[in-house]
Amino acid sequence: MRGLRLLAAVVLVLFGSVACGGGSDDKKSDDVTGMADVVADDDLAIGDDVVADDDVAVDDDTAVPDEDVVVPPEDVVEEDVPTCEPPTVDPNYVGVQKCLSCHAGMHPEIVAAWENSGHNFKLNKVVDGTPPVYPEFATKWYSEDDFELLPGLGVTWNDVIYVIGGYGWKARFVGTDGYIITGNEDNPGVQFNLDTQEYVGYHTGETKAYNCGACHTTGWVAAEADCPPNPDMPGFLGVYSENAITCEGCHGPGADHAAAGDKALIGKGSDSCGNCHIRGADMAVIPAKGGLTQHHEQYQEMLASPHKDLGCSACHDAHASSKYDDDAPGEGVRTACVTCHADVTVNDKHNGIATCVDCHMSATTKSATSHTIGEGDDAVLYGDIAGHLFRLNTEAGATLTSKDADGAETTNSAVPVLYACKKCHANKTVGEAIEGAELIHGE
Repeated sequence: MRGLRLLAAVVLVLFGSVACGGGSDDKKSDDVTGMADVVADDDLAIGDDVVADDDVAVDDDTAVPDEDVVVPPEDVVEEDVPTCEPPTVDPNYVGVQKCLSCHAGMHPEIVAAWENSGHNFKLNKVVDGTPPVYPEFATKWYSEDDFELLPGLGVTWNDVIYVIGGYGWKARFVGTDGYIITGNEDNPGVQFNLDTQEYVGYHTGETKAYNCGACHTTGWVAAEADCPPNPDMPGFLGVYSENAITCEGCHGPGADHAAAGDKALIGKGSDSCGNCHIRGADMAVIPAKGGLTQHHEQYQEMLASPHKDLGCSACHDAHASSKYDDDAPGEGVRTACVTCHADVTVNDKHNGIATCVDCHMSATTKSATSHTIGEGDDAVLYGDIAGHLFRLNTEAGATLTSKDADGAETTNSAVPVLYACKKCHANKTVGEAIEGAELIHGE
């Protein structure tokens, strides 16, 4: 019996070493010492083949290597796993078709104007490899025989999910992964300029997510970069109700209005222009780049102009196209200058030749292209969008833009008078422009 008890003790010790081992060398040494205390002399041994001091203490076949033993931790603390909650569209957006169900019959001319305006072509889907269709009067580009989509990049229309713009000035392309296509150093041409029918670079080689939907879509809700709404399109950081600036893009969500038919339950829309025709948060600053005002800053220009107390809708119909005003339905510019400035006269040399807009709204803003007329101090850099400052500066040495001590460039609140003259009088100097400006509204 005594031998059996000793055998049981040894087995327990060995089991304990297996179950609880795997710690430091000190722990292993203690376990072995304990076994030696139990079977320390030959008198207690049952047989060398059962328990021998050497077998217990030093036999490598009996000892359990540290690395083979797993010791469960005393306390397991689970870290907080971040949850991803992609944004969802506000259900109060009912969609343009709901609006048209009433307003197409009530205001067909407004509907026709909007359908052919730039607001309807801000973000255009490419469906099954078929590019979007633009109005007949708009500048043609991809339909031309010599057009090549993103040359050198091996991209087809099947690799593009959206065209940004493409209606009036330029087109950029969003790949099926949701990122804006930016090209590379060998093939940088990714922005197609409609005026020149040429590609230029845009953030070459950068990874550029699409996060522009607040002013390209209706009902846009932005997403965090690490939580895209569609995992298959990680670069498309937001959701929208509609991929255009529709009725609700300016008038606000229409669910309540559609249900009750009450005009008081929908926004007028005329105060919405300043939501998108701006750049940056400071309305007193007009950001510039390369000597010209950057695009979509008309609202900031207006606030710096003599017309700051007028709303945009005083002159424009937001439903219609100003870019193609002569050909598109509706009147993008619906109020002539003479409506308010009936007492202003122009001398005989310019009367009937130059309009108010020609001189007071020169192309001082760049969306896609620019060009220079003249040389040296008499050179003028023009953009491709009319400015909205209206005021002319007749001082010598006046410039369109200025830079601060940190190099930040902004547009000044008045346009040098040479901008008003140079596009018609290519050889005119600054001095001649200043002298002529004093006579333009006189004899």
